[in-house]
Amino acid sequence: MIWEGSEISYFRVFVFLGGFMSVVFGMLSAFIQGLAYVTAYFPPLGMGPPVIGFWDYQFQIHGFTFGMLVSTVGGLLGLVSSVKRYNELISIGFVGSFLGVLGFLFFPSEFFISRMTGEYYFNVLWVGPCLTLISVSLMLVGLTSRSKGWHSWTLLGVPLLLIGKLPHPLSILSNNLQFLSISNAVSWGPLAGFSIILGFALTLSGSAIGAWKFRADLRQILRAHKS
Repeated sequence: MIWEGSEISYFRVFVFLGGFMSVVFGMLSAFIQGLAYVTAYFPPLGMGPPVIGFWDYQFQIHGFTFGMLVSTVGGLLGLVSSVKRYNELISIGFVGSFLGVLGFLFFPSEFFISRMTGEYYFNVLWVGPCLTLISVSLMLVGLTSRSKGWHSWTLLGVPLLLIGKLPHPLSILSNNLQFLSISNAVSWGPLAGFSIILGFALTLSGSAIGAWKFRADLRQILRAHKS
C-alpha cells in the first residue's frame, strides 16, 4: 500500500500518481491522434501567420502510437512498484521510468521545408503526451527521492526534458505563435536540442542504473514466490 504505519509515504504517492496518470494519458494518446500531436504549418516568409493543424479525435493508430504504448507500459510498471513494500519492486519502478521516457524517442517530429515556396511544417507534442511526460517525471521524482547514489542526478534530466519539450505546445495553448517562427526556431533550436539530448541521457541512464542497483531485491521476491 502507499501507507507506512500512520504516515503517508510521500515518495510512493508521487510514484503512484505518476504511474496512474502515465497509464491514462499514455493510452489515450496512443489511439487518439488529436491528443498526441498537432502540426504547425508556416507559409512563405511574409505571406501570413502560421496555422495549426489539429488531427481528428477518433480512435486510430497513428505515428506516435508505438511510443505512447511504450510509455504506458512504463507507467503501469511504476504503478505496480508503488503498491508493494518499497524495497521489493523499486527495480521495476525504475524500469518503468526508463520505458516511460524511452517512448518519447519515437515521436514523429517530422520537419519539412520547401525550397521553392519557402513554406515549412513540423509536428508538436500535444496535451496527452505532455501530461504523460509530466507524469513520468513525477515517477522519477518519487523513485529517486529515496534511493541514494550518484544516479540521483537523474532528477536533473527532468527539468531539462520539460524545458526542451513543453515550450512549443505552451505557445500554441497561449496563442503565442510567434514563438514558433523560423527565427525563433533558429535561436531556440540549439538550446532546446541540447536540453532534450542531455535530459534523455540523464533520465535514461539514471533509470537503468536504478533498476540495476535494486535488482537483488527483485530476485529475492521472485525466489520467494517460486518457493
